[in-house]
Amino acid sequence: EGLTTLVVSHDPNLAAAHCRRLILFRCGEVVADGPPRAVLRREILREVYEVDLEVRADGEGGAPFVVPL
Repeated sequence: EGLTTLVVSHDPNLAAAHCRRLILFRCGEVVADGPPRAVLRREILREVYEVDLEVRADGEGGAPFVVPL
């Protein structure tokens, strides 16, 4: 409580599994900010990574899970 940890990662699945809030950047600009389910959406990921990705629900914790198409 009252503590913040900053994690920098290029792995959206790792971030979604362990973080309550994600911030996605592209070229130094914030593209999305919020909980993993709100941020890890297909159209947002397409803008950030410039590839088509599918977002599924992780079977165990229900966190979003990103897979390439």
